[in-house]
Amino acid sequence: MKKILVFLESFALGDTVASLPYVEKFQEVNNDKIIYISINDWLIPYFEPIYPTLKFVGKNSNLT
Repeated sequence: MKKILVFLESFALGDTVASLPYVEKFQEVNNDKIIYISINDWLIPYFEPIYPTLKFVGKNSNLT
């Protein structure tokens, strides 16, 4: 199983809201991949319930 990290650098809420449906669609098309989304820490609690198949990590998280 492949793991992919999508790093969203924008601090704008609108950029994050607009890009997450495309990341979710990418995961659906490539169903053998685990998608990690790196966004600002304060946004994670808002998006985790909406996108349960994506794994959210903070900007300073250590992925091993």
